[in-house]
Amino acid sequence: MPERGDFYSFTFMVRTGEVIKKDGYNFDPDGGPMDRTRFNGQLITSYFPVMISVYRNDQLSSDYSDGFLKFEMKVDSDGKYNSYMGACYDRVHGCRDRIVGRRISDPETIQKLKEGGELDDETHKKVVAELFPRSAVL
Repeated sequence: MPERGDFYSFTFMVRTGEVIKKDGYNFDPDGGPMDRTRFNGQLITSYFPVMISVYRNDQLSSDYSDGFLKFEMKVDSDGKYNSYMGACYDRVHGCRDRIVGRRISDPETIQKLKEGGELDDETHKKVVAELFPRSAVL
């Protein structure tokens, strides 16, 4: 099986009472098998700054099924939690991937995501280049 390259997940988290739900989709700049696959999940425990959630991927995803994500939030020099490191433990595929997350803070991009749920490819590439400047996406 050929090695899968990097891809980027756009995750939306919504709190309803004590429950934090997550939905999102993946963007692969090379158009690989994870491009436009969707996922959802829910936070199951938090020992902040460590958070553990469950996830389920749609049937289009051949590289992931369902499992657990473990994130550790990282504080920046301003004292804000705008990034995290994590790992994925998939039920079918086992321990997967090193996950590096960044919070989108651009109001225009956030509004686009709220309105339609997905961005066009050029906006994806712009967001990835801003949040991961050493990435080879451009």
